[in-house]
Amino acid sequence: MMGSSSTPGEPEKTQFLFRFPAQPLFNFDSFIESPSSAFALSAAQDLVGNPDAPFQTLFISGGPGSGKTHLLMAMGNEASNQGQDTLFISCKEWVEKLNSAAPEQGLEWASEVSRHQLLLMDDIDYLTGVPKAQEILYQVYNTIRENGDRLALTSQLPPDRLPETESYLTSRFQWGLTVGIDLLSEKAQASVLTKLGKDRDLELPERVVNFLIQQLPRDYPSMKNAIEKINTESLRQKKKVSIPLVKSALDV
Repeated sequence: MMGSSSTPGEPEKTQFLFRFPAQPLFNFDSFIESPSSAFALSAAQDLVGNPDAPFQTLFISGGPGSGKTHLLMAMGNEASNQGQDTLFISCKEWVEKLNSAAPEQGLEWASEVSRHQLLLMDDIDYLTGVPKAQEILYQVYNTIRENGDRLALTSQLPPDRLPETESYLTSRFQWGLTVGIDLLSEKAQASVLTKLGKDRDLELPERVVNFLIQQLPRDYPSMKNAIEKINTESLRQKKKVSIPLVKSALDV
């Protein structure tokens, strides 16, 4: 049961699963590195690009918009380019399907996803309070490790802080490498905004960048959406970016 890749934008997270290549815009080169995300980026690259990496599993935690899903998609695309059989799973959709499926169907799914060289699962938080899904993922995790294959997971919280999650599973999550991504600093946010502008041939004066920092949340989707609106308004007015133009574009 596979979905197709979505249109360019934020990574699609409502599909049950899909195989790669998918959403090629999300790669390591397009990931905007910050001091907080540098280690996570390095670990993600190591997991898919270094056969001798000292870890088989990677657990990435961070708040909404921190770039976790972008890194998962980048890992999937890079691994696929190398010929690795790679699978992405939306944990939310997986849990919903497991809850409505017969027990034997859940075991069949577990067997299917365990056969991939790289398994990527987004939003592990949705396992909270769902023993059935936790037990099946435990089986998948063990099988992948025994096969010598690799697994990457994301969550808003680190493994030892996941509520209503069995200790046998959270301890497994900590067998591999665990990394966290914090919210961007103002300096990092300025770099992201500037790069998003350059990607669209949009010059953002320093005073505009500083204004945006005060107006926008520090997550990637919010900043990307704002820059797209500013770009559209700039083209419509046929004017360079200014604070009045930004206020008009963002309705602030």
